[in-house]
Amino acid sequence: MSHYQHVSIATLGIMHVMCMHAQTRAHIQAIAFNQRQDGE
Repeated sequence: MSHYQHVSIATLGIMHVMCMHAQTRAHIQAIAFNQRQDGE
């Protein structure tokens, strides 16, 4: 396995985690927003 392949896989892994984290955070914000709407 070449160094370049290893770096690209690590980069893809980081990008995937960042993307998942962003989606999760957006989902949590949407739930919190909906709960706030229900509270009024």
